[in-house]
Amino acid sequence: MSSGDELLRSLAEFQDLLRRTPFIGASRIAEEAQLRVLIGKYPDVARQMLAELDRPDAGDG
Repeated sequence: MSSGDELLRSLAEFQDLLRRTPFIGASRIAEEAQLRVLIGKYPDVARQMLAELDRPDAGDG
């Protein structure tokens, strides 16, 4: 096997590993920061959305 083939095989294995590995990192931190900003900007809408999630019929339909 040539070194080019080995490199391609290694790269494919690495990409497969990345696809199978759950990643909670910078993107989650950024989303949580954005959520905090939006909740601070629209607190009434956030309360309404949370109240709708708590309704007994929220999962129906």
